[in-house]
Amino acid sequence: PEHFEVAAWATFAPISAEIERYIASPLSGIQFGMLLGLPLTLLSGFGALSVWIPRLRPRRSWGLSFAIWMWFAAAAALALANPLPWQRYFLPFIPAAALLSGIGFTALLCVFGRYCSETRTPPANPLAS
Repeated sequence: PEHFEVAAWATFAPISAEIERYIASPLSGIQFGMLLGLPLTLLSGFGALSVWIPRLRPRRSWGLSFAIWMWFAAAAALALANPLPWQRYFLPFIPAAALLSGIGFTALLCVFGRYCSETRTPPANPLAS
């Protein structure tokens, strides 16, 4: 993660010590790396697909799909407009990614017939509309 704007600050001892204190504190968030990050990223990707494929979408409404993609588009526009590489500028992506992970998990459960909303039945062919 990027904690400063100027690369030379990486060798500045007071800033390095402050970063180390932050990473060691509970305020730095959950540090889970690839163990949980990869499955959540894959679920988020499957969720992104499932909001576009009607038979995979856990709910029939397009409203949630539209809202998630508008949030994601706004976050992408902000990230692209900001030339600074700081990690905090990617924070607006977290709500959309979390929702897409949940949607992906629910869609997987629905595809395998374990869970579907009361208005849905498991699809015989999940890719057919």
